[in-house]
Amino acid sequence: MTGTPSGNTEWGTLDPFERSKLQAASLGYAKTGYVIGRHDECDIVVLVPQLSKRHCIVFQEVSETEDGNNIATVFIEDLSSNGTFVNNKRLEKGKRRKLFHGDTIKLVQTDKQDENYIWTFRLPKQLETTSFDEEFTMEQHLGSGNFATVKLARHKATSKPFACKILDKAMFAGNTKMMQNVEQEVSILTALNHPCIIQIKQVFNLPSTINIVMELATGGELFDRIISKSKFSEHETRILMKQLFHALDYLHSRGIVHRDLKPENILLVGKEEDDLRIKISDFGLAKLVPEQRYLKTLCGTPNYVAPEVLGAKGGRAYGSAVDMWSCGVILYICLVGQPPFSDDLAPPSMMDQIKQCKYTFPSPWWDDVSAEAKDLIKKLIVLNPASRLSAAEALKHPFMQGVDVENPAVSQLPVSPERFVVNDTGFLNAAVVAQSLAQEVTTPKKARRLFTAGGDVTPKQKGREADDLDVTPVSKRRRVGKKELETVNEEKEVESDGSPSKRK
Repeated sequence: MTGTPSGNTEWGTLDPFERSKLQAASLGYAKTGYVIGRHDECDIVVLVPQLSKRHCIVFQEVSETEDGNNIATVFIEDLSSNGTFVNNKRLEKGKRRKLFHGDTIKLVQTDKQDENYIWTFRLPKQLETTSFDEEFTMEQHLGSGNFATVKLARHKATSKPFACKILDKAMFAGNTKMMQNVEQEVSILTALNHPCIIQIKQVFNLPSTINIVMELATGGELFDRIISKSKFSEHETRILMKQLFHALDYLHSRGIVHRDLKPENILLVGKEEDDLRIKISDFGLAKLVPEQRYLKTLCGTPNYVAPEVLGAKGGRAYGSAVDMWSCGVILYICLVGQPPFSDDLAPPSMMDQIKQCKYTFPSPWWDDVSAEAKDLIKKLIVLNPASRLSAAEALKHPFMQGVDVENPAVSQLPVSPERFVVNDTGFLNAAVVAQSLAQEVTTPKKARRLFTAGGDVTPKQKGREADDLDVTPVSKRRRVGKKELETVNEEKEVESDGSPSKRK
């Protein structure tokens, strides 16, 4: 949602040309943006074979002018392969387009009039929005990062606390790509709905800052919990990984790769030691990857980065398997409080250890860890990306069986993907939708990218930057040094047929 209106429950409506083809849709303030497509988890489901599973997104943003007035603007962006058309003009992919009252949105462009699926976008008669200061009170500092600070923002009407990521526009001056990174993170999070993924609540585009109001996870980073506990039990680790794998299965099925998974980017919902509910955060490095295509940017944190990301020039081509490698490293650290790769184990260097997939389970630290846990690690920290388990496969691994389903962290997870049909105003009848879903024509899965920008917009808890972080246990047997934790963020081009680096 954006600034709350006075007396309005919606910031726009989609009025169909033919109700026999499309249902009317209310764009309510319950959400910032609405994804339209064939997939049954889209906010607005349109079961037409020519449409992509996630065809386009319509979203609203509030801007505050220098004289203090608030302007609510609605945008549309195409996510499809066949195109989205506004006023019969095809949208340019990867760029937002402002919607005006009376604009037509055509989902399918054909020569046959009866095959065209068209909405007219309409703004409410009165669209008054409130400013950030009218809605929220800014409180204490929560964290700082390379490009953002995070503060506690309290909603005045409900007293509910939120985390507010504040991005200084002065840092983006003359840097279009960095601004694209912000739009990327906002758009990705707006379209996601999973209990283990941080959600955006509101966005305010102010004259000097962009304020992103998000869920507040008060338990801090998983990194800090590892430091305080030294390590987790297998029972606790299983609960943490269940959530992580579940969230990644959700992301990867939508073509989204996080690319920077690490304990610093996994937040705990509560401060109590037995509260193991987690939220994945910081999608500044995330990228939507169309099927059969690969990410071609070298980025991430070396300790958790997959070997194909570190491949020689011309050989960097990687997809969702990079997140599964990171999961293996996180699993390793959770169980013994120590990283599998470190410059303290040189030679070879940490980078070469990763490239060669060279790691062990040394005694006595691993003596009491189960064979099933080690086997899962071996199936995640694998040199060949194609040989790594997927998130769905990891959930079925023997180590993951027997997880405590009564634990709140596990019981919150949906058994099957939740269906979001149109929106909470109920414009579509559930029985009609169920009947339509049964008749859906399946086409090859094609996940669509939202943004193509790389980069990192990453606030860190307690003001620490990435190069100051240390996942070493109290024993400091393997110290992870400052150099090892420097973030690599070097963009490289690769050949279209580039392949991952091979085992030496």
